[in-house]
Amino acid sequence: MSTISEETKIEIDCLITGELKVNTFLIHNDTSVIVIDPGGDPEKIITAVKDYTNVLLLLTHCHYDHSGAVNEVYNALPQAIFAAHDKCLKTGRDPIKNLSRFLLNTTYSIDLDPDFHLQDNKQFEFDQIKILPLHSTGHSPGHLCYYLPQQRLLFCGDLLTAEDIGRHDVPGSSLTHMIEDCKDLLSHIPADTLIYPGHGEEIKAEKVKHTNPHLQKFYR
Repeated sequence: MSTISEETKIEIDCLITGELKVNTFLIHNDTSVIVIDPGGDPEKIITAVKDYTNVLLLLTHCHYDHSGAVNEVYNALPQAIFAAHDKCLKTGRDPIKNLSRFLLNTTYSIDLDPDFHLQDNKQFEFDQIKILPLHSTGHSPGHLCYYLPQQRLLFCGDLLTAEDIGRHDVPGSSLTHMIEDCKDLLSHIPADTLIYPGHGEEIKAEKVKHTNPHLQKFYR
């Protein structure tokens, strides 16, 4: 998967990482790269980004399959910075809440302190790329979607896919809240926004309203 935005000279690539085949997204220009959800295969990620001058590591949420390589990637790259939501980190430090025991019968904890803390709906900028974190609570505490308003791109983690929503049977999750999160998000982004989920293929915001069975009834 590779998408190019001519307007701001950025490119989006996707690495499939970890045992559960998470989409690890690389948003990059000539000198800088944003890594969203380094879920596994740290060597693969490090090789892909090590030559960039600036590296920003972001997590949509701290479940093991989306964060399992963040410690190794950060520690291997002196130019890397790590930004996270406080509630997400609390989940990431607990092997039960981050699902490492449940998913893979292992014990994992994020042992990093963020270089800066992310807040809901507070836009920040990384090498001229504007990023708006949007909190969605239904799947995991501190779950963030990342909206790039200049490019109309949304990286939504495990909030939704074209035909499903994320798990709502794990600690801290709620089906009701997930559906409300989806509806609220779709009401605040342009219809032509391209949505990149944590698993599966990208889809336009307008189309997902009619392909996702959890949402169809609200948009008939």
